[in-house]
Amino acid sequence: MTDQTPFTMPTAEQLATLDTATFTKFWEIALHEQQRREDHAVLMTLRTELAALGPIDGLDGPPVRVVFETTEYENGWFFDDTGQVYDASGSSAYVDFASSDFRAALANVSASADIGEHGGLTVDLTAGTVDAETYLDEG
Repeated sequence: MTDQTPFTMPTAEQLATLDTATFTKFWEIALHEQQRREDHAVLMTLRTELAALGPIDGLDGPPVRVVFETTEYENGWFFDDTGQVYDASGSSAYVDFASSDFRAALANVSASADIGEHGGLTVDLTAGTVDAETYLDEG
């Protein structure tokens, strides 16, 4: 980021004086920024891991997309740290992303996403996007 304006963190007392609509808008902006930061952490740590791996067996070219499915644990649904990596031709291979930095970033996105049994996380390495989705696969 460039040219940041100084920002003074509001106190709890100041937040308490906001009407409901203004507080809700403030909260939505903060949540959106948190999600943006979590998505960015997943994207950047994933790119770092892929670069460290080098060429991946089963792919005809460099990775362009990685898809993570979900697993249910006692405390909810989380994205798996094994992802299906795709190249531009559609070839794919499963890769276990084992770094603690990536696992932490993925856990943060899992915790804030509305996912379940049919959830998935798609990281588009070309576009630089991270999208959590629920797939309506019934069968």
